[in-house]
Amino acid sequence: MADTNNNTDRDNRTLGERGRENEAKGAMERAAGKIQEGVGKITNDTSMQAKGKARQAKGMLKEKGGKVQEHIDDATR
Repeated sequence: MADTNNNTDRDNRTLGERGRENEAKGAMERAAGKIQEGVGKITNDTSMQAKGKARQAKGMLKEKGGKVQEHIDDATR
C-alpha cells in the first residue's frame, strides 16, 4: 500500500495555496495556545501557561511563514 503522506511526492499546489494553508494552520495553533495559556491561568499552572505561550509563538511563526509564501508567489507571477 502506498504512503499518501510521502514527502518525496510532488505537491501540485502553488506556493500561494500552501502559504494560505500554513497561515490558517498557524492561526489555529495560535488560538489553541491562547486557550491553553488561559486554562493554565485559571488552574494556576505556570507550566501550562508557558506551553500555551510557546504554542502561540509557534503559530505566529507559521502564519508569518505562510504570508511570506503568498508574497513570494504573488511576486513571481
